[in-house]
Amino acid sequence: METVDEILERIHLKKGSLASLPPAVIQEIFIDLSIGQILKICRSSVAFNSVCGRESLWQIKVWNDFGIEKKYWDTWRKTAENLLKMKMINLNKKWVNGMTYNEVINQIANRSEFEAEEKLDINRRMINGARNIPRYTIDELRDFITRLGETHIVTNDRHLPATQLKVILNIRIHGLWDAQLQHLPNTITFPHIAGHREKFMEAMLGHYYDEESLDAKTIELLGRRLTDKEFEIIQDTLTREFAIINLAAYR
Repeated sequence: METVDEILERIHLKKGSLASLPPAVIQEIFIDLSIGQILKICRSSVAFNSVCGRESLWQIKVWNDFGIEKKYWDTWRKTAENLLKMKMINLNKKWVNGMTYNEVINQIANRSEFEAEEKLDINRRMINGARNIPRYTIDELRDFITRLGETHIVTNDRHLPATQLKVILNIRIHGLWDAQLQHLPNTITFPHIAGHREKFMEAMLGHYYDEESLDAKTIELLGRRLTDKEFEIIQDTLTREFAIINLAAYR
């Protein structure tokens, strides 16, 4: 843990110069510090403590550090303190697709799958089809996926776009899983291993593994080690932040 002197040294300040700084300058300095650092140096000077009483400072920090616009406790300062204690993730951080976690959540939350089905006149029974029931062709499935604003999986296997469409429409699994599934290579998600797809989704999607655990789990599922590229893609896709969001969605 940094001491007050170490924090001041980091921002090139000395205790003797604190009283001469205008409040607006102090607030700008604080914005570049972590919430933990600010809380530690608040009482190091009268000037610092005065700025620490500004709700505007803590509102900015809650947004910058956590991507949250709502005040969840009585004050913005208490909101900042409690989110720090909870080790809240930063929803402003960008995911593998270039969107922030806030944007990913909002995109999923704002989906209207049933309205889309009605608009496109999608018959759920025809996605996979069964005995005596007609099925959509692979081109029809691709067209539905594209018109729903998604990118279809590049494959000649009809089963894969059928599964993707079911995922997009939340027929089988959570929309958060769908978002992850789209960024994982087919060699991992759809290898020619009987029953693998269901096992993979259950064991991997919505979860987070450190490097050692990820290596062991993928060997268990695939019977081989991942290539360096596959390992990198999984780490970038199955992030700790996404796992926390997934857990929150199921509470």
